[in-house]
Amino acid sequence: AQEVEAALRRLETTIPTGGFVLHLFGPLELRYNGQPVPLQSSQIRPFARELWAYLVSFQGQWRERDLICEALRDRARNGSDRGLVLGSLRAGISALRGVIRTICPNMEILHCADGRYCFDPNGDVWNDLRAFHQALKNASSAHRDGDFERALHLWTFASELYQRGELLADWRYSA
Repeated sequence: AQEVEAALRRLETTIPTGGFVLHLFGPLELRYNGQPVPLQSSQIRPFARELWAYLVSFQGQWRERDLICEALRDRARNGSDRGLVLGSLRAGISALRGVIRTICPNMEILHCADGRYCFDPNGDVWNDLRAFHQALKNASSAHRDGDFERALHLWTFASELYQRGELLADWRYSA
C-alpha cells in the first residue's frame, strides 16, 4: 500500500515528458514529445502573447469573444475602437494557430465556436500554472485530512514550479 501511495505521489508531481508541455513560470518554454520547441518572443506580437496567456489561464473554459476583447482592450492597438480590437483578436488567434500547427500539426488545441474561444478543451496540454494551482489545492486538502507528508510533497512541488521565475517573465507587454 505504501508503494502505491508513493507512486501516486510521484505521478501527482511529475512534469510529463510526452505530449504538449507549456511552462509559463519564468521564460516561456514549449516542449512537444520531450523536445524543446524554439519560439522566440519576437515571433509573436505582444497582443497575441497576451491573448495566449489569457486563454491558457482559462484553459478548458469557453470564453466569449466580447469578454476576451474587453479583457485585452488595453493591449490592442487603438484599443478604444471595438472593430480594431476584434481585428486584433482575429489576427492573434490566427498567429497562435500558426504557432500551434508548427509545434503539433495533428493536434487542434485552440477551438472557436459561436463567437467563443477555448484553449485545450480536452485537457491535452500540461501547463505549469494549472499544475501549480492544482498542487496547492491538493496540498490544502491533504493537510486538512491530516496527510501531512503528501501536503508537504505537493507544497514543495508547487514551490519548485514557482521558483522557475515570474509568470510570463519574458513576455512583458511593451507599447
